[in-house]
Amino acid sequence: MSKLVAVYGTLKRGYGNHRVMEMDGGTFVAEALTVQPYKMYGGYGFPRVVDELRDDNIQVTVEVFECEDVKHMDRLEGHPHFFERKEIDVYVPGMDGEEVMTAWMYFHPPISNGNAELQANGNWKGGQA
Repeated sequence: MSKLVAVYGTLKRGYGNHRVMEMDGGTFVAEALTVQPYKMYGGYGFPRVVDELRDDNIQVTVEVFECEDVKHMDRLEGHPHFFERKEIDVYVPGMDGEEVMTAWMYFHPPISNGNAELQANGNWKGGQA
């Protein structure tokens, strides 16, 4: 049974870990935005999204894939012991407005480091906001 997965970092097309997405049979569906405005942090060569809402209502930009499996991505992300995979809703732009889909996304544990840099626009592009 296939699963929809929303990715925001190195699993996206054109980034180093996209091959892991391909190992799980990922087929690109659409670019989307998270319905909720989650906090995204940059640095360390990859982004981290935590399950905390932003005050400025900036949503996370994601790519949605239909995947045959998620075992390779789970291994890469350390699910459920490091990043945790949770179901969320995403807005997908369409010809008749926006469609809401439910997809899995990986969340980082809460960040207690006061020096972590919040991504200004919720769209990670290799560490450049």
